[in-house]
Amino acid sequence: MQAGKWVFIDEPIAGSLADAVQVFREAEQAGGPVFSSSSLRYGTNSQAARAGIFGRITRCETHGPATIEKTHPDLFWYVIHGCESLFTVKGTGCRTIQRSSDDGRIVVTGTWKDGRIGVYREGSGHGGYAKGDKGDGEVGSYDTCRPLVVEIVKVFRTGQSPVDPAGSFRKATELTPLASGQD
Repeated sequence: MQAGKWVFIDEPIAGSLADAVQVFREAEQAGGPVFSSSSLRYGTNSQAARAGIFGRITRCETHGPATIEKTHPDLFWYVIHGCESLFTVKGTGCRTIQRSSDDGRIVVTGTWKDGRIGVYREGSGHGGYAKGDKGDGEVGSYDTCRPLVVEIVKVFRTGQSPVDPAGSFRKATELTPLASGQD
């Protein structure tokens, strides 16, 4: 980044929120853009939902493995894939998050600034379901890594990231913290 070169960081971007914010801060200061993404961002059905096939998405639930890695605190490891699908469909604007469990499985619920709901549930495989004002259907598919590789090549050729850091980590401090005693 300090050399002004584009950097792709395979997911996760970092092992903590503070580290992720620091990565984007350093990239911005160096003028060396950075891009990170899960291949699930480019799943065919998630992209179709984002493009409006179901209209305005009012609720989306995704699921996937929630393996905990000892070198990454809590949900910073494999959960990124299901969350990437969720935010691909829902977009930016999540204002509150709450973590709970359902029969010992992790559940993270987000509420967007306009009242829409997004939920990530620990489960097997990757997938999900979106409900919009014009229909509903499956999201969260893993097709191949090819669409992600195409985006990485575009980033290196154009200097434009398909993921706006302003919509991601710069606004992370606006999230409402959980009340004391909650998961």
